[in-house]
Amino acid sequence: MRRWYGTSDLAKHTAVLAALVAAVSLAISAWGTYKAAQVADDQLAQSRDQQEIEEAAQASRVGMWAAYANIVIANRSLDPVHAYIETDGRTAQDKPRYVNIGIVPPCVEFSIPAEKVTLAPGGDSDGPWLKVRGLVFTDARGKWWKRNPNGTLEASAPRPDLPDYLSLKGSLVKDKVVTPKDLELCGTHP
Repeated sequence: MRRWYGTSDLAKHTAVLAALVAAVSLAISAWGTYKAAQVADDQLAQSRDQQEIEEAAQASRVGMWAAYANIVIANRSLDPVHAYIETDGRTAQDKPRYVNIGIVPPCVEFSIPAEKVTLAPGGDSDGPWLKVRGLVFTDARGKWWKRNPNGTLEASAPRPDLPDYLSLKGSLVKDKVVTPKDLELCGTHP
């Protein structure tokens, strides 16, 4: 009587077993690579999110709202911003009409009489009146932002009609239309 292991071809079985182990090994390696790529993608997305938060840190501390017959602009950041109020009016060159607020210093709030912003040039108290579309400003890095009337903040495309440098020419700050009020809790969210 011959034993079963004496009749089997040990070399063939070993080769099949080695191929099977190699295939399983390859599958595990592929799965590990896939998981490593997922982790890398997650880390990259988290890094992008963190960068967006950091980019918007100063801009998120600049706000605008209406209070009684005034438009209030507050800069709670530690850096100045150059601000404009965007209206629905048009200039003689058919470009958007902006009201130059000027440089809003750190930790300051301005209260602007609404008619200084919303009364169309050449108009009287009967009108025509302009609508405020938002507060457009540059942060310390020179990036443009827009605070919409509903309070949302969005990165804005550069405004070629507006100077990209700090200028007081024709600003409400220079013309002493606004009076600064110091803010508490500077450098924090309102």
